[in-house]
Amino acid sequence: FSNKQWAKPQRKCVACITGQQPAPPSPPSLDPRPQMNVLGFEGLTCCTDWPQLKKGEPPNAQSAIFNPLIACALGSIEDHCTAEQLQFAQQWWAAALPAWPRWVAQLRDAGVATWRQELIAQAKGTPNPLVHKAKGCGTVPHFQGRMQMQVLALVPDVSCQLDACIFCLYSQKALSQSTNVQGEGSGGSSGSRGGGAGAAAT
Repeated sequence: FSNKQWAKPQRKCVACITGQQPAPPSPPSLDPRPQMNVLGFEGLTCCTDWPQLKKGEPPNAQSAIFNPLIACALGSIEDHCTAEQLQFAQQWWAAALPAWPRWVAQLRDAGVATWRQELIAQAKGTPNPLVHKAKGCGTVPHFQGRMQMQVLALVPDVSCQLDACIFCLYSQKALSQSTNVQGEGSGGSSGSRGGGAGAAAT
């Protein structure tokens, strides 16, 4: 075995022999997160520390964000998420996207509950984490993509704002570069403007 090959089975054997299991993951932080304004939407912000993809743009599918939002609006789902987990998730998502609680309330007022049975019945595939990339915080059934869009379309403002926020979440590098270019073109230094996306943080 190479060192890399030996390390992996060795860790498993130690766990089997000693009976010691890996420590559970630490719960995600609920601390306030740095924010930036979402262009075109007064008062709408999103966090600037969202994990970025290599290509520097949003992924083709948005289930990792759409499904937790729908779940928060639906309420607890058997074998997936409890009321307590949903409460924690709402706080976590609100730190990343402060409009989250308002979106949840608007979807509830629009009658998202009437979609509950059909959404769950037609869900398939790997469930999404209730909290982005977090383990042990609950999951969400992977609702059918078409139905995700239909549910969000119950409130067009929510759908539009969410799309704009997702673009900003995953485009921090491009937005930062754009801000720096604008600052240089206007004769000001990036330092005087706060630098990159941070200039728009609230």
